[in-house]
Amino acid sequence: MNGFEAYFKLGWGHILDLHALDHLLFITALIIVYDHKDWKRILLLLTAFTLGHAVALIIAFTEVIKVSSDWVEFMIPLTIMVTALYHMFSGNKGGRFIYIMTVIFGLIHGMAYAQGFASLFRNGEGYVKAALGFNIGVEIGQLVFAVVLLIGMELLSRFKGLDRNKLRYFLFGVVITLSLQLLIQNWIF
Repeated sequence: MNGFEAYFKLGWGHILDLHALDHLLFITALIIVYDHKDWKRILLLLTAFTLGHAVALIIAFTEVIKVSSDWVEFMIPLTIMVTALYHMFSGNKGGRFIYIMTVIFGLIHGMAYAQGFASLFRNGEGYVKAALGFNIGVEIGQLVFAVVLLIGMELLSRFKGLDRNKLRYFLFGVVITLSLQLLIQNWIF
């Protein structure tokens, strides 16, 4: 596989793949406390997650740190659960801490994919273009999912009369339940 477009599609697919539910759950936990008027904050949070993802690719490529895939697969649902619980109790008043947490959690999520991705480029040729395409695909995929999620929540609130906060807590419940299931599946102790 070569070319920016191919890796863009790979990054896009990486986020929107229903078999990789972890990213969608994380994004849901990350943004459901916000409304469309908070679009700048949402964009910054999604970009912080992509930044962590990108750093994971660099770390894997340079082999600075090697992390057990079992640990990464265990940590991913934990990041989802922590993010959901954090937002359940803090709402959208996370301050700077939420951005730092999101970059770190993006790093963990990125590690799940990074080692395999980096192994394709051990000779270094084309890595920068591929990583750039992949990460832009990840970012765009996240944005598309976020827009669809927020529009869906808005439509349910406006036209079905669902209370926005009750809808958020229902979604938090779904996210926490599914992340707990993933955590149990990937239990390493």
